[in-house]
Amino acid sequence: MKKINFNFSAGMKKEDTRLEALKDGKVPLYSDKRGYGFVNITSGIWKRQVSTERIAITEKGCVVQETEETITWENLNHYNYGGLIFRVNVEKPGAYRVEVKTSSVPEQTSVAVSGMMADRMTDVSPWDAAGLVTKSNIAVWKDNTWCFDFVTGSSYIEIEVEPFLTKDKKPEGIIPEVGIAEITITELETIKRDNKQRPVIFTLGDSTVKTYIFEEAGMSGWGQVFDDLFDLNQAEVINYSMGGRSFKSMYCEGRFNEILMKGREGDYLLVQSGHNDESTGPEAGPSARFGRGATAETYEAWIREVYIPAIRSRGIIPIFVTPMTRIDGNKTTEGNIVLNGFKNSNCPGIDFPRIMKTVVSEYGIDVLDLYEESIRFIEKIGGGAASAMFLSIEAGEVPSKTNSGSYANGNPSGSSDGTHYKEALSKQWARILVTDITKQQIPIASYLKPVVKEAIESGDWEGVYPEIAKDIRTGENAYYRNQIEKLIKLDVLSKDDEGLFHPKEVITTKAFTEALNKMWKINLPLEDGIEPLTREVMGGILYDAYVIKFGKDRNGKYRKPKYMTDYNETNLSPHDPLYDPNLAGESAMYYPLTPWNKVADTKEINKTLYFKVSESYKLGLIRCEKGIQRGKMINGKELEPKKFVTKEKAAKALFFMWVLPQNIRDENDR
Repeated sequence: MKKINFNFSAGMKKEDTRLEALKDGKVPLYSDKRGYGFVNITSGIWKRQVSTERIAITEKGCVVQETEETITWENLNHYNYGGLIFRVNVEKPGAYRVEVKTSSVPEQTSVAVSGMMADRMTDVSPWDAAGLVTKSNIAVWKDNTWCFDFVTGSSYIEIEVEPFLTKDKKPEGIIPEVGIAEITITELETIKRDNKQRPVIFTLGDSTVKTYIFEEAGMSGWGQVFDDLFDLNQAEVINYSMGGRSFKSMYCEGRFNEILMKGREGDYLLVQSGHNDESTGPEAGPSARFGRGATAETYEAWIREVYIPAIRSRGIIPIFVTPMTRIDGNKTTEGNIVLNGFKNSNCPGIDFPRIMKTVVSEYGIDVLDLYEESIRFIEKIGGGAASAMFLSIEAGEVPSKTNSGSYANGNPSGSSDGTHYKEALSKQWARILVTDITKQQIPIASYLKPVVKEAIESGDWEGVYPEIAKDIRTGENAYYRNQIEKLIKLDVLSKDDEGLFHPKEVITTKAFTEALNKMWKINLPLEDGIEPLTREVMGGILYDAYVIKFGKDRNGKYRKPKYMTDYNETNLSPHDPLYDPNLAGESAMYYPLTPWNKVADTKEINKTLYFKVSESYKLGLIRCEKGIQRGKMINGKELEPKKFVTKEKAAKALFFMWVLPQNIRDENDR
């Protein structure tokens, strides 16, 4: 395979191996004829400028000394610390091992290739929230030599060497000198798959494709449930998606590159991007060095100049997915669907789905138009059901967290999220995608489960999703659709013989206790008969179950899961790899916002149940329902202890309790 070496120093090797221009005392500047050299501006989609005039030729290599006056800093994502940029014409897209020996020490040197983020390239954190998709292609230092395997979609590779400085604020004081002593670039072969290895279907996208953990319970991405539709004996499905990502950020942090280095010829890559490409502002917008936003022109360029050629260079088969529509969660109602995003958005108002379809079609590459299909689906089920399936959260619905703390009292953002969504909707997006894959006769359709193939052909998905009751699909009955589907899937609640759930019916005390026993594998005593469940009785049952499940310590204090202890008024740092910039809001706590002594109707509680109900409330297991609202971090002030509990309200309470004992790091779709 092809190997190129450039020696900038005079001491470590024989003099005749040093670049000819350096022997003459001249800094080699790039030219097409030469095919290598230093440049003062990068060739990538986002341009960064440096000065080649300050490069000094020394015995140890080519070096640059920057000062406070020659560097710039505006924010965490937009800075330029100068340094050196060396461009090499490698003649064709493909994978290359890049080795850079620096004249400066690693602790003071930042090395990257072709516009990537140096700190993310050396970061060893897993790609997913559960820590199951480990990082294997990591930039490593050995003494003064930095090494990284990189896939370029162009015929150029640019080595960028900058001073290693803080990103949180503008650096002050002496800027360390940085320099290059040697560069070696070695072409790498594509990886072939032997007959014993299953093909891999990679999925790559943002939070709407991501695999979520129980810490984030309530949210789901289509990439999380996509593998459920495939025969995993025939193909492997791996989801590399993460919240807040765009075409640009997936490239810059090395997420896209990891797939290309790991994939084999004949593997598949489904890529969705668009939501975060809409980002604007000085830190997130397209003008920021590492901002995730895009213009119409740069969005097209990422597809055309980076993703398509890089994927094809590795023998991997690309499939592009247009991002699903968003809704305005605060304005969408049963009779009024308000679409949001892309051509239905004022800022920036760019039709990214159309651009993707136009560009990809030029190359004869398959594209799945989830955008248009998602609009059709939402129009079919109605605004009320759609809003319920997106991330509209009310108090007592789920104990998990967002960037800004707990969801237990409602959404800290103070709005109904029309971008992120629940598992009930992620399954529908996955269904739409595999149906389109089959319709277009894309080869991965052959790896679908037989029951999925039958569902696509017949249009009847009962065999794939038996948990979807017939009477929770539209209208007000769909309000707690997500909880109902999950509990039916877990065999905790059930449909009747006609496939109906009857969400507005009152549940019996016995049925609720049986469901809780089955879900938590405990043995609460069962009442005889068909006594309807009241809220005060439910509070008592939830307390008894909690004590059995979690118990108390030697001091008589309740043992508590992390949902109750770790996320109270604690904001997640933007530096955290799991941070999703779209999930920010007011700092939020788990425990009820209305203290027990402020609840208006506690005197109505049966005296024999008072202690258990009050403890259940203080533990956040039961909350005031009257006056709560989805999309608002608000609690009611009336417990309504004598009110009967419907099956849908029972499902809400059971879902909350189902999450509580779960390991926060486990994937939440089990």
